Amino acid sequence: MGTPSRHVVIVALATLGLTCVGPTVSAAQDSPASALGLHKSTIRTVSPVLRKLVGDASERSQTFRELVAAIDATDGLVYLTVGTCGRLRACLLHRMSVAGPHRVLNIIVDAQHHDLTLTAAIGHELKHALEVLGDARLRTDLDIFSFYKMHGVEVKGVIETRAAIAAGEAVRDEVSRSMATASAR
Repeated sequence: MGTPSRHVVIVALATLGLTCVGPTVSAAQDSPASALGLHKSTIRTVSPVLRKLVGDASERSQTFRELVAAIDATDGLVYLTVGTCGRLRACLLHRMSVAGPHRVLNIIVDAQHHDLTLTAAIGHELKHALEVLGDARLRTDLDIFSFYKMHGVEVKGVIETRAAIAAGEAVRDEVSRSMATASAR
């Protein structure tokens, strides 16, 4: 059983309507999260639309599942929020806050059109989140800026990494193949 402070956090998340979007915790496990119907993942959203998109992508894409698992293995919390990022479908804000032992990142998702491109964009941005969370030395906004200045390349006026581009393409291809297989049945 968890500590009292863990119970308070989980109850607070449930009260605020925040749920995690990763793999479900087995009901057989004795945890407050499973008792409240919450998930174990550190990727969170209040949006039912984003929760469904992430759930579907997790079911259909091995790459997406691996990204979620890798983020869950870090000290990070990643919040997905509906909003706009200019001309982009989704974006990782280059801002980090620290809450207790957690580094907190935010991904904004333009969820107006639910399509394969949006699912790929979420996978792409989760890869960016993992790039940041994968280096425990990155703890400030300036650290994120410096990381992308050193490791990124400019693509159409946006700083990108080849790994995030590849992750988005892999998610798109895997989800597309899964959908084609399902419709062929």
